[in-house]
Amino acid sequence: MTSQSPTDAPVNSPSTPEQIPVTFNGSGAEYFGIWIVNIALSILTLGIYSAWAKVRNKRYFYGNTDVAGASFEYLATGGQILKGRLIALAAFIVVYVLLIFVSPLFFLLAIFLGTPWLINAGLRFNARYSAYRGVRFRFTGTYWGAFKAFILVPMLGPITLGFMMPYALHYTARYVVTNHAYGTESFNFTAQVGDYVKIVLTMVAVFFAAMACIIIGFSAMAAPVIIAGYLAIYSLPLIIKPLNFNVYWPGVNLKGNSFEANMSVVRFIWVFLSSSFMVLITLGLLFPWAKVRMARLNASALTFLHAGNLGSIAASQAKEMSAVGEELGDVYDVDIGFGI
Repeated sequence: MTSQSPTDAPVNSPSTPEQIPVTFNGSGAEYFGIWIVNIALSILTLGIYSAWAKVRNKRYFYGNTDVAGASFEYLATGGQILKGRLIALAAFIVVYVLLIFVSPLFFLLAIFLGTPWLINAGLRFNARYSAYRGVRFRFTGTYWGAFKAFILVPMLGPITLGFMMPYALHYTARYVVTNHAYGTESFNFTAQVGDYVKIVLTMVAVFFAAMACIIIGFSAMAAPVIIAGYLAIYSLPLIIKPLNFNVYWPGVNLKGNSFEANMSVVRFIWVFLSSSFMVLITLGLLFPWAKVRMARLNASALTFLHAGNLGSIAASQAKEMSAVGEELGDVYDVDIGFGI
């Protein structure tokens, strides 16, 4: 008789998955100790240590993010990230030479053609060196797939005066999600184009309301109305992010396991602006608290909908990946992020 793990216990029927809050268990004070050492060593080594600093940061945030009783692991090393940065630097030098000594057209062409490869490389690296319950993630996107998802299809937005923007947003998100896998088990993306229509309509409504405020404000010489209009326009990215969050995460599905997202736009804007203000007036010293605060907000807005099979999926994938082995070589170990 086989035993079941707690996460596989049939508490609910398959039609009513168990709701498990996602939690972030880190603290600003704890992360401050990591952050300040990273800054000091990065300065002392003229930036070289920043690659190892990034590993320490990611491991802290991964390890403190809990989903269904287990946290994530970040398995990359500082040496691998440093190698990726050196490759990116070499590519930048080549592109810069094209700009200065050859032609700006070659520079633009290099950026145009190189962007899909860079995006895929970053996604592949982060997936390959991220794990949950001992099983690594994978990214299997192709160059042509990324070219369509990040260059060709997004062009439809401005070309069609925004009418195809929901389709473009959905297409890009679907490319990212469906080309990720947990071991060998691919993710599905269940969000619909209609979900992104709501985001775009909100963007349009806010933009035109803001423009109306600006026009009316100038006509009536009402400075507060003008300021309100400009603030609304500058707040658009802060409005879009939580709306996209609430569409993207419920669309991520792994064999019936998914998420419920309930990010408040008002709360997100408040946390972002108040945290930014505190970082500013403390000359950056409160940055660790701001980052932890945002991580806690993101986690609190997510609920994991457990279909009752997560433990068995992890166990089967661990066994399968052990048999398959690591088929990807070091040629893919490229991380293009420069943050620490």
